[in-house]
Amino acid sequence: MSRIVRIVSQPWTPTRVGDELLEALGDGYSTLTASVGFVNASGVRHLAAALEAFRTRGGHATFVVGLDGKITSEAGVRALARIADEVWLFRHPGRPLFHPKTYVFDGRDGGLALIGSANLTESALWVNYEDLAVLELAPGEDQTILDDLRGAIQYLKDGPNAHVATGDLIDKVKKQGLLPNEAESRRRQHEEEVTRDTASADEGDTPLFPPSAVAVPPAVPLLPEETDDAVRWPPAPRTGRTPVIPRAGVAHSIFVLRLGRRDSGVRPGYSPDVFIPVAARNRDRDFWGDLEPVITDDGNEYEERYAEIEFRRLSGAIEQESRRLYFYPRRDEFRLNSRQVHEDADEGDLLSIELAPPGLGFEYTARVIKPSDPLFERYDAVANEPVRNSDKRWGYA
Repeated sequence: MSRIVRIVSQPWTPTRVGDELLEALGDGYSTLTASVGFVNASGVRHLAAALEAFRTRGGHATFVVGLDGKITSEAGVRALARIADEVWLFRHPGRPLFHPKTYVFDGRDGGLALIGSANLTESALWVNYEDLAVLELAPGEDQTILDDLRGAIQYLKDGPNAHVATGDLIDKVKKQGLLPNEAESRRRQHEEEVTRDTASADEGDTPLFPPSAVAVPPAVPLLPEETDDAVRWPPAPRTGRTPVIPRAGVAHSIFVLRLGRRDSGVRPGYSPDVFIPVAARNRDRDFWGDLEPVITDDGNEYEERYAEIEFRRLSGAIEQESRRLYFYPRRDEFRLNSRQVHEDADEGDLLSIELAPPGLGFEYTARVIKPSDPLFERYDAVANEPVRNSDKRWGYA
């Protein structure tokens, strides 16, 4: 008999939607049949390796994807069509919105249905507030439920509003304006968010909806479609510096540091530097990028670069600046110069530095996380590497 084995309430439950999909893809099922309203390359990226392994074992993956609202992206459809067995594009002109989020797995030992609110985007799989019911279907006795779920998707495929996503069809739909560029759409949405939230912060009142930490997706290499997408639609520089091309293969997506006394507060005569443990930089130098050697007129040697960083302030303001990352070999110190962190932070707070999605024109998103933040404990658990003779800790995820 079918049973709901668990409910995922992202981000509060131990597993997230992405965890459930990845686990199901590795559990020995032979078919995956899915219907999702929206698909982005950012979401396909997180399933790509598991989907390829699923198909290598003989599995067959079919997706029906909606084109409403100009949310499903060209890069997402091209990536999914390259990785899955079948991808169908569905659109019903007018009011009916194609809005399912159903993933059905089937095999000799029964089936599994994941039904909830999550589209196939990175935000839906890992970051957003989403709900998901995980339904186990017993072999034989639950065949009717399996048939109903798969039959609903087959009905879509058999109708006149669904078409196989061939290269020619993708080109045609793109020309009709139904498949936007993902980097451009992400940038436009982000700019609207910045304008709205900054205007609210400028009013000077306590934020009605205060900013807080968000769940962070795992680090997964960018797909070729994402890199091409971002390169073809580069953002205009905001700070006079050339926008950085996204890094495709870094090992981590976020760095978390428990801040010490010298990393927080504003002190006259002191540079507003955050002291990042050298061991942290050495653990993942790709995360921080290449520093350039510099020799001053008085013979001092150091390495530096300027990174484009978006700061999510406690006031709700969003600020983007070029900030200096630099390493003093003689002192064995690695620092980030940031007045924003010093103004927002107290000793014992957390600093999160997250790699930004491609196409936004900055490399990192940085925010101070207070102990009162709902996700403070989750971030604090990431910072599990001690610093000698200090209460500071650091870590990557």
